[in-house]
Amino acid sequence: MKQYIITILLVSLAASLWGQNRTIGGKVIDGQTLEPLPFANVALYTKGDTLFYRGKSTDLNGFFTIGDVASGSYLLRVTMVGYQTYNNTIDLTDDPEPFTIRLSGGSQLSEVQITAARPVFTMDGEKNIYNTSDDPSIQNGTAIDALQNAPGIEVDAEGNIRLRGTQEVSIWINGRESRMNQESLKQYFKTMPANAIKQIEVITNPSARYGGGRPVVNIVTLETGRHDQFLTFGINSSTKPELTPWISYIFSNPKWEIDLYANTAFMRETSLLTGSDALLDINGDTARTDNYRRHSTERSLGTLFSADIAFHPDSRTACYLWASVMPSWTRWDATLSTNRIEYRYQPGDHSFTERSSKPYGNRPGGGFLDGIWFEKSFDDSTGHMLMLGYYGSLWNRDSAIYCMRQYQNLTANSVAYNQLHSEKEWFHALEATYLKPFGVRDSVTTLFSNEFEAGLEASLSHANTLVTTDTISDNLRAHCGWLSSETLSSSSSVSVYASLLHRWGRLTIKGGLRGNLETGSYNYPDAPEHNFSHSNRYLTPSLHLTWSSPRHQTFALGYSRRVSAPEVRSYSSRRVYNLDGFSVGNPLLKNGSHHHFELKWDKYKDGLGSVGINAFYLAQTNHQGLLTDVVFDNQMFHRVVAFSQPVNIGNAWNGGADIHLVYRPNAYLNVRLNGSLFYDYLQLNYREGPAYSNGMFCYSFRLNVWMKVRNTVQIFGNAYYSSPTQNMLTASLSRKGVDLGLNADLFHRLLSVNLSINDIFDWNNWMTANSNPYLISSTCLKQQSRYVSLGLTFRFGQMDLEREVVKPRPRPSR
Repeated sequence: MKQYIITILLVSLAASLWGQNRTIGGKVIDGQTLEPLPFANVALYTKGDTLFYRGKSTDLNGFFTIGDVASGSYLLRVTMVGYQTYNNTIDLTDDPEPFTIRLSGGSQLSEVQITAARPVFTMDGEKNIYNTSDDPSIQNGTAIDALQNAPGIEVDAEGNIRLRGTQEVSIWINGRESRMNQESLKQYFKTMPANAIKQIEVITNPSARYGGGRPVVNIVTLETGRHDQFLTFGINSSTKPELTPWISYIFSNPKWEIDLYANTAFMRETSLLTGSDALLDINGDTARTDNYRRHSTERSLGTLFSADIAFHPDSRTACYLWASVMPSWTRWDATLSTNRIEYRYQPGDHSFTERSSKPYGNRPGGGFLDGIWFEKSFDDSTGHMLMLGYYGSLWNRDSAIYCMRQYQNLTANSVAYNQLHSEKEWFHALEATYLKPFGVRDSVTTLFSNEFEAGLEASLSHANTLVTTDTISDNLRAHCGWLSSETLSSSSSVSVYASLLHRWGRLTIKGGLRGNLETGSYNYPDAPEHNFSHSNRYLTPSLHLTWSSPRHQTFALGYSRRVSAPEVRSYSSRRVYNLDGFSVGNPLLKNGSHHHFELKWDKYKDGLGSVGINAFYLAQTNHQGLLTDVVFDNQMFHRVVAFSQPVNIGNAWNGGADIHLVYRPNAYLNVRLNGSLFYDYLQLNYREGPAYSNGMFCYSFRLNVWMKVRNTVQIFGNAYYSSPTQNMLTASLSRKGVDLGLNADLFHRLLSVNLSINDIFDWNNWMTANSNPYLISSTCLKQQSRYVSLGLTFRFGQMDLEREVVKPRPRPSR
């Protein structure tokens, strides 16, 4: 204690001698037991307007220091769950003595205000909410620590975010879908202080507010307003090999925030695909068999430059602008060996070896993205506000592909050609959201009894794709027009939605409705007879109810309907040929519908963990699938060939339950077990009648363990297993794996080290079997799933984990 007081006095004396700002510090203790209180929140507010100025959390021994404080009058406030709030006015004209602050849990002191504690975990409408700012155990951690504690969320050793073991999660930040790529999100959350997050919202069954059907994780941050500069740079690498150096610079003051980011990523990845298939004719007889082996190597070099700018002219207005440019180069080489036997129409051995490659082009591919977001609050307390946004993108992809197929006998002609792919695409979107809370405000949760939200989304896109094929072999057919094509496609969509939420005490009900209008056209300049246009109109309602008990139990019931509308190109009747067959659209496609029901129960126990059960039922009608059929082609091949076509292949449903167990006795140990058991049924309607139906039980589990050692080293361990599953016409075999890793924060977090081993036992193979009535096949894809990753992050600037951070803007994805 004496050494700590001497340190504070020396720092204050040095600041006085050199004319710098003050440093205050002290200790927070229990008013009755006099025990130190770790993770208490200490904050300074300017006295005149009570705006947040600086903040810090106490360490394990209850000590805190807040540096770089300008002279003046401040309100010193200390809060901790279960204790009364401490308030005291201080004047920093002289060097302050260390404070000893006693927090009381029972008696009323003259300098203390009583506030009711808000539960750390709650439900509201479709949202499962983790109130991060009310959890003292993670206040001195990072956003990764906070995400680990959120219900159902898993973060593996590399920083990948999953919900119930799947990566099919849409990340939102402050109510807007993030445009960050996966690597940017990892680095963003690794460098963001946990006490910069207000709450994390987990939405497993999204309402009409959210356009997509994937689960949503929305991260709500606290507001900013500090003077700060923050520079981070680092490098991520793996034995794939993969190498990604990156750098980020943040500047912030009460009106302006600037975030600059750049990286360069190099990756080399190899894969081996083996498989066999049997092609049957319309009578069920074998027309062709293939046994093949494909080895490929892909090299890519990509860069990302982005700039985010925020302007706050006053406390009620904010404007955000961002732009990104992403050039990239890709090269791949592949060798395919196929043993092919034809049984009908030109029978015999048609085995071949095929070599194809895509060299680096003279011009890089990539794109440019930009956007602007405007927020206007109509008051300072209720949340009544209007939000307007624009998003735009421009993509250019050019690639030259060389292919040579050499047949092993003289019954077929060898083939060699050069093919140029050129694609240009632009996209524009507008968004407007209006939010109006009203009614009675709860003193504990600070939420209003009613919320009305409405929005409008509109988008317009256009793409021009040109495929030009030139022969370099006399044995190829007279011309390559059958392998060349040009398409012009455009689409537009307008969506409006409205939702109303009402709270009766602990019961919340939220209803929503989204209306969609989508139009599009697909045109062929060289074959206008195949031009096609289409429009879709549909409604998607949702309804959610939640109830919370006084003892941290929550119950939720939810329903949402989704519509999957086909892309315009799926309707086209023009054949697109390759060397072995063709694909064609289907003008008779219908929209598919998804009905999603959920019933959830969660129980949280402070200082122990949580248990939750999520029962669900998902019914799909007019499910769209890509079906492989057979036909005798008399234009190009003069034999039975396979062709693929999108169809409304049938109906499906699956129902079951997820269970998650979390054991978290303290801030240094977290054990999670997520399991899922469900029954999956599908029925395929093909040609004259049902061709195939099947039901199967599926199950999976994931065990995630992480612990902290001396508050600087975090050790990860993940083990997972999933049983065979099925989709329309496809069954996937089981998967399993074990990942290990650790994170270390060194030199007061000036340096962070991340080391991990992915799939340590090299178990992962992606094996599938096809139950198509006319194409029986099985494949095994082996990629480099076992590898070691190493990441280094260096930080310079304001490194105190203060309850403030630059408010994130969605960074465009690559």
